[in-house]
Amino acid sequence: MKNLFIFIFIALIFTACNSHKEPLVVTPKTLPSWYTNPPQSDDTYLYEVAEGHDKKEAIANALEMMAATLSTTVSSKYKSTTKTSNGATEHYQQEISNEVETTVNAIRISNYSVISSTEQSFRRYLVLIKSEKKVLFKSLKNELDETTLQIQKQENTIDCKNILEQLAFYRGATERYATLQQTLNVMHVLNANFDAKPYITQAQHFVSSYDTLRA
Repeated sequence: MKNLFIFIFIALIFTACNSHKEPLVVTPKTLPSWYTNPPQSDDTYLYEVAEGHDKKEAIANALEMMAATLSTTVSSKYKSTTKTSNGATEHYQQEISNEVETTVNAIRISNYSVISSTEQSFRRYLVLIKSEKKVLFKSLKNELDETTLQIQKQENTIDCKNILEQLAFYRGATERYATLQQTLNVMHVLNANFDAKPYITQAQHFVSSYDTLRA
């Protein structure tokens, strides 16, 4: 019985001591300078920072934000441009300037590199990425040229089709070019020397052919 009282006494002492312990406080890590003050995009590179639950999500968020930033740049450029030209080119610019933001956000920025990354805290990952404008422009142009060539090859065999098949082809070509034309705005921002006129002329050809068949 005496031993039981001694055990209870000791247990109470430990309990009292533990009750006076200070709570454990975890000091948050300081955000890295590359995240709080990231490099600014210039004529050569696009930069963007973002965070996510893991590295993969952080990179995906950074790419999405990069596209959104590019969208704002393209939209501002075209809305502030004085349209002195007449005819199809002016009409083309006016129409696509209204839809450029949606188009840019849909562009896949597949060529990028992770400059810095860190696990800031549990389920919070920070990244800094960059994409070279010259490489991004080249990838967009290659994709545009491949699609254009594919449509042109299909058109070469359209004369032997019946009128309904021809209508379906030109309607499809017109719809595909509607998106491709908007992409040209982004390419202008990435490369000011880019000549979009051949693509615009080709798009007008398909629209005109579709309208003629319908008539």
